[in-house]
Amino acid sequence: MSISYASQKQTTEFIAQVVRALPSLDPDIMQGWIENPKSLREELAGVLCPPKVTIPIWTTLTLGTLKNADTACRCLKEVGCSIHRFGEGVIDRVDFSESEFKVKLVRVTPRELGLNDYALTHEVYDAAERHNLVRCPGEVGVQLCLVYCPTTNDSINIAMHGVWISEILGPVQFYIHSSQKQCVLGGISADKKHRIDEHFIFVDPR
Repeated sequence: MSISYASQKQTTEFIAQVVRALPSLDPDIMQGWIENPKSLREELAGVLCPPKVTIPIWTTLTLGTLKNADTACRCLKEVGCSIHRFGEGVIDRVDFSESEFKVKLVRVTPRELGLNDYALTHEVYDAAERHNLVRCPGEVGVQLCLVYCPTTNDSINIAMHGVWISEILGPVQFYIHSSQKQCVLGGISADKKHRIDEHFIFVDPR
């Protein structure tokens, strides 16, 4: 099968761009890849050709009904949701929307995003971006507790831009944990390792 000039040109430009984007590598690391072309192909395929995965919409939320942190905390307490001190620190720094709008949320694991080992938060987010998913407004963590607040054991990471509570903790994001007794809105480091079976909430902007 003949290859058009345009296709050849695009392939050449793509290869050149890959070469330009290569990070500085230790000679021993380069030699390792040279001696293991199969592993190199698999790694490149995982990054450049991620599998097409259809991630269904999990739920739709309306944001903009709380307006501020004080109202958010009051509403959470009214539904019996406990607020961990790190979670309270995040609430205090969330930008609550003044106008109402809906967001479509997906619930997904790092494994479903194509990752096959423990992954740092930013690696999970990078994988989600390859599936056209984006991080949630911080308000999502509060609203989920209000309308979802499960009565069975469950744990959810809210994919969001971490907020700084203190220099010691660094950026923190919402984390929801519930048992048959209580739902807890907490906060965890936005730069930690996650198991590939942990659940994350992202926004599907489409």
